[in-house]
Amino acid sequence: MLYKYPIMHRIVFFGILFCISLTSFSQQNEIYNQFYMNPYLYNPAYAGVEGHSVLFLMYHNQWANIEGAPQLSHVTFHTPLKAGVGVGATAYNLSHSIINKSIGKVSASYLVTIDRKHYLRFGMSVGGGTQQLNFGELDDPTDVAFQGIVNQSSFLVADFGATYHFDHFNLGFSIPNLVSHDVFSENAFSTIRVKPLDNLLVKANYRGHINDDIAIEPHVLYRYNHYAPDQFEATVILHIYHLIWLGTTYRQSNNFIATFGTKIKERIGIGYAFDMGNTAISGLLGPTHEVHIGIHVGTRKEHAEHVSSFIKSHRLTPEERERKAALEREQQLKALQASRQTQVKQDDDLSIVGTKTTPDTLKTEEPKVEEPVVEEPKVEEPKVEKRVVEEPKVEEPKVEKPVVEEPKVEEPKIEERVVEEPKVEEPKVEERVVEEPKVEEPKIGEPVVEEPKVEEPKIEEPVVEEPKVEEPKIEGPKVSSTHTEVQRGNHMLELPVGNYLVIGAFKDFDEAEELSDRLFQRGYHEALVGYVSQNGAYHVIIYRSDSLEKAISQKNIIKNRTGMSNLKVLKVTE
Repeated sequence: MLYKYPIMHRIVFFGILFCISLTSFSQQNEIYNQFYMNPYLYNPAYAGVEGHSVLFLMYHNQWANIEGAPQLSHVTFHTPLKAGVGVGATAYNLSHSIINKSIGKVSASYLVTIDRKHYLRFGMSVGGGTQQLNFGELDDPTDVAFQGIVNQSSFLVADFGATYHFDHFNLGFSIPNLVSHDVFSENAFSTIRVKPLDNLLVKANYRGHINDDIAIEPHVLYRYNHYAPDQFEATVILHIYHLIWLGTTYRQSNNFIATFGTKIKERIGIGYAFDMGNTAISGLLGPTHEVHIGIHVGTRKEHAEHVSSFIKSHRLTPEERERKAALEREQQLKALQASRQTQVKQDDDLSIVGTKTTPDTLKTEEPKVEEPVVEEPKVEEPKVEKRVVEEPKVEEPKVEKPVVEEPKVEEPKIEERVVEEPKVEEPKVEERVVEEPKVEEPKIGEPVVEEPKVEEPKIEEPVVEEPKVEEPKIEGPKVSSTHTEVQRGNHMLELPVGNYLVIGAFKDFDEAEELSDRLFQRGYHEALVGYVSQNGAYHVIIYRSDSLEKAISQKNIIKNRTGMSNLKVLKVTE
């Protein structure tokens, strides 16, 4: 063990380790080989950036060939809250033969939305730590070299960070030691004062997708340290089918580091890093091993406005991928419908035609169902339209040259006095015989000719049994005083089961998307577009909740804002 060597030899030995490795566990913050899995380790502004509640566990074993070499254990947790706030906590312990240090702190971050693609984050952590020197590992703890050094001390810690995000690009700046405090320097065996600007860190990364299955992710870091030379670090990660990753890191004055890992159902990430260190002494010290595990706890937080996750490395989020696929299917469906005239006609009969309506209109209009067309039986002349029998027209008798038309009746032999029989158009239905009207012959010699009494023929309307067609049972939306309830349909953009605040609805998707964009610019960052089959329209949503009571409460809060008077609650069920 190290304590078998004289004290001055040990001082020189630790000094060499410090100078070569540039890894000081006191005046310089800890260095992590897999920082890209959890950037919150270096910058508190990343608290809540995963969009989930997330737990990270890490174990770092440095210089495996040296007994009593540094070992670092680390646990962090952070989650996004509403209104752009994120919170987190971290605790870690560093121990080796001479020094044992423990630190715990809590963090808070705040997200500022510039527009739909540009974001800023600010974060800060505060906490405390203890540092203990293990003089028992030395041959002579009373050596004058250790006079004035306190074997145990406590101190406050704090750090600050800021980040900028654009699409898949992230840039961060952090001050790891915001509060000055005294720490023990093992390379000099003395206590030094660490000030806020003694350590600074700048980090940037970008995730570029070669295609939906392959992504490449470069990272660069720059560390400024007042007590050691500045250090540059570069890492390249290759995501393969978003199931495994391979990577390598070059750290200035430390050679290359190999890293790889796997992801399980986009919820768990397990990574391993192998570091041989500086080749000049790697045979003496041995390699460094680091294991990092990240776990997404629960489901994605719906209120998380910006998400950047290493575990979920797809080009789009699962929701965005589903929406993109649905839009592609929607375009194909529209092309198919355009080629079918009947489908176009059905689209024209939708309850909402191309103009913005409010949910008040939508919830009272039931989808139109075309009635089945029943062809009436063909009836030979005379044609009877609409099955209406006109009353017989009785014309006054003409004195001159009367002509009697059908039905044929033998004309009475009367000089210049012939009464024209009424014209009765009889429907010829199933050979029905209609009795001819009885016409009394006028008496000759009388100056007045009475109109003949014509008994109106009794014509029974033909009974045509229409074929029984069972109309599709389509239940309209259920309307109550607080909300409208609809059932989830099978449309590709159908709204999932839940409770929504709806501000408008459109027949055309582009018009709905335009309104959604305008709402986003006004600060409604949860705005989205979804389809409701029962109303046949694209609905613009500004809020979603699993609880109907929360949705109603949220409506009451914002309904008096400008442009929100038509806000309605929509409940979608299975």
